[in-house]
Amino acid sequence: MSAKGPRVSTVQRDMLIQFREQHPYLGRYYTEVSPRMTAARKKQLWQEIATLLNQQGPAVKSP
Repeated sequence: MSAKGPRVSTVQRDMLIQFREQHPYLGRYYTEVSPRMTAARKKQLWQEIATLLNQQGPAVKSP
């Protein structure tokens, strides 16, 4: 951990884990694209989680 503090807060980490559990096909090595899960839909989901995580604000270093 750098002097700037953690790169991700506990809340953000937990949110990302929960999101990935709900959407396992967003994994790095999952390459199948189907009529229901298009590349555009994957991009939309990544944008959705990025927005949610950014709304939580930056990670805060504990004293």
